[in-house]
Amino acid sequence: MEQEKLRKLKAELDACTNEDPVKKLVLVEAHKAQKKEVKRLKKMLKEEYVKRDMVKKIVAAWVITVPAAAMLAALIFYVIKGLGL
Repeated sequence: MEQEKLRKLKAELDACTNEDPVKKLVLVEAHKAQKKEVKRLKKMLKEEYVKRDMVKKIVAAWVITVPAAAMLAALIFYVIKGLGL
């Protein structure tokens, strides 16, 4: 959606002649503002991706660590039980 607005502004700017410098200046400023908005949105999305990635890492660590700890505890339990201590 933002990309489409940016393309329209660029097309208007390209169609603008040198005879109307005020209109061209207004279009240039609008184009710059639109580009900044797109960059800001991309940055926000990137931050969201980072947060999701961190959650995935934490969940993966728990999924691996908890069963491994349970198996190790069971192994130690049965070794001690087998030795009769």
